[in-house]
Amino acid sequence: MKQTKKVKDSGHWCRICNYNNIEVAKALARTRDGECLSSEYFDNKSPLQWKCVKGHIWTANLNKIKDYNQWCPTCDGRNPTIFDMKILAQKNNGECLSDQYYDAHTKLLWRCKNFHIWEAPPLTILRGSWCQYCAGTAKLDIEIANQIALSRQGQCLSSSLSSIKHSDTWCPYCASMAKHTLDDAKQIALTRGGRCLSTEYKNNKSPLLWICKNRHKWYAKFDNIVNKCSWCPYCSIPDFLKIPEHSMGLQLDIPYYHYGFAIEVQGEQHDKYIEFFHRGNLNNFIRQQERNQFKKELCEENCINLKYVWYYKDPHIVIPEYLRELGLIE
Repeated sequence: MKQTKKVKDSGHWCRICNYNNIEVAKALARTRDGECLSSEYFDNKSPLQWKCVKGHIWTANLNKIKDYNQWCPTCDGRNPTIFDMKILAQKNNGECLSDQYYDAHTKLLWRCKNFHIWEAPPLTILRGSWCQYCAGTAKLDIEIANQIALSRQGQCLSSSLSSIKHSDTWCPYCASMAKHTLDDAKQIALTRGGRCLSTEYKNNKSPLLWICKNRHKWYAKFDNIVNKCSWCPYCSIPDFLKIPEHSMGLQLDIPYYHYGFAIEVQGEQHDKYIEFFHRGNLNNFIRQQERNQFKKELCEENCINLKYVWYYKDPHIVIPEYLRELGLIE
């Protein structure tokens, strides 16, 4: 009886068929004269890439297409917004630096997690492309060479930069005089008011233990600290989310503090007890509910308009509605 109720209430059915739903997605797209461009299917909540008869490309999970009868947002008049682009960039661990969205073909400014900046049309990003510099496919030109040299406090006097960019090499004289050591890590930490607590240095890609002036501890690669200017991840969180009960602070899913609002994407485990997510302990669900309520109260106290996108709603519809309510888009 319990299993029957689970099938009825949660929509579960044959697990074998469930893992072959990429064919269901492709067949469903064909009934609408379109295509499902994805090649893998994980579950009905994971995004797939679709293409309509007019050539518009977008992402949506199978659940929205199959059960909610949704299709092309452009044809339906639900054109993407700049905030859709910012969310898309965040899924790639980066940022969209542009302030306005025009259409799928007009280039926007993007930045990846390694701080490379480039221009690309939204359509390219929607198709799965991301930072060409990280991928090693970016066109090498003198402007890029100058940027790389300036970032290393030097100057490019040549027209060839392949070894500099792809092999991460720089001045051979400096390199022969002083390879990076644990003392270098400790000295850099001191310049930032902290310390390097590790006792061994292997290379610039190996994690070291750091402590900041506020005594927060974390692991980070020497390369990230030196070349990417990263430092204490806890200190970068707004003060109002730093509380003693949570050593690394509370975090909001999609924060826009400079606009005075934030978005929390709430999965099913935020709404009800689920054995898998809560590790078989009801107290974990209770603590999660308390933590969610606490974040809500902190946001209210600090004039942050906190909005929720629940698992049973389409974020591509809900988020623009919230932004219109706040007067951030028309």
